[in-house]
This record gives sequence, C-alpha cells and structure tokens, in this order.
Amino acid sequence: MKYGILDGSGEVMLSFVAPTTLIDNSPAVAMDAVSLKRYTSSHKAQRWEIKSRLYPESGTSVAMVHSLQHKHTAQFWVRPPQPWRVAATNTRPARLNVLSGAKGSDTVQVDNTQGLISAGTLVCFSNHDKVYALITDFKPGGNSAMLTPPLQKAVEGSRMIHTAKDVRMKVRYDTTTPLGITYVDGVLSDAGEVTLVEAL
Repeated sequence: MKYGILDGSGEVMLSFVAPTTLIDNSPAVAMDAVSLKRYTSSHKAQRWEIKSRLYPESGTSVAMVHSLQHKHTAQFWVRPPQPWRVAATNTRPARLNVLSGAKGSDTVQVDNTQGLISAGTLVCFSNHDKVYALITDFKPGGNSAMLTPPLQKAVEGSRMIHTAKDVRMKVRYDTTTPLGITYVDGVLSDAGEVTLVEAL
C-alpha cells in the first residue's frame, strides 16, 4: 500500500519516501528542582506531524504545483504511514461499525466478531477527521481497545471506524517547508523534504 499526498480521487500522487517520520506532538513541559526531582505537566492537545521526502508519481512538477497551490495555509489529505508489521498482521476489513465511544474517552467499542486489528494501527472515524493510534489490540471476538489521543468527539453506534487504506489525515504544509522545487544539478529536480502538520 502506498502512503503519501492524495489527489482529488483519493489516490496517492506524491508518495512518502523512507526515511519517513510520524511524530506524536503532545505539548508537555518539564522542570527540574534543585534536588533534581523532575516535575512535568502536559496538555490534552495533540496533533500528528509527518516528515518525509516525496516521490512524485507523474513528474516533479506535480510536487511544485501542489506546494505553490496550497502554500502554508490550505488543507489537503494524505494517507499516513502505517507501521509495516501492523499493516501486514491486520486481518479485519478496513471498516467496522462503532458501538460506543464517549468524547474524552481513551476506549472505543466496535463490532469485531473475528479478525485482528493490531496495536499501533492508525485509525479514524466517519464523523470527524482526527486520526488516532490504537495502543491495544482489537482481538478476535473482542470489541474494545484503547487509543491515543482520547476521542475528540463522541462516536455513536451508526459511525464507522476506518483502518488501512481508508485512513486519511487532513494536513497543511508546515511553515518550515520551502515551497517550490530544488534543482539538484541544473537538470534533475527533487521535491525535497516536507513537514506536514495535522490540521485540527
């Protein structure tokens, strides 16, 4: 499965190229006392960030045009990278019915009578755009698992949980990402490394 920036039809037009980094940005502060005891505090806010080079599926001008069109403010969709072994061991369909999940909860229940969705899988829900990561397995015959961050919005019984190819993340180019194209030797061009931040 390819991961990267999606076109209007949901297909990858700019693939992520290894090394690719998926970052959990959860703000926290730490302070050391004179005794060297550390005090920490964190906020419930969280967003995902992706750092990667891009491989254009149909020419480097696609990367250039995309960055110039969206700049640092417009939102667009990506298929975020799933851990390889997680994607390979999942045996459930890409969509499952959600039974319950309250706003602020770190547990969700789904209709999972068979198959496995492994911890580490990125998931999203049909009623909002936030992307989550499972931190426990949805085991065959089981119907609940823990995820992070806590649910930003309640998910009712009529909603679906999406996995695998159906997971999309709404992002923007980070302001540290240059817009345009890099010429390597005057002829060859490179889309360069980009940093994408989840649009909350």
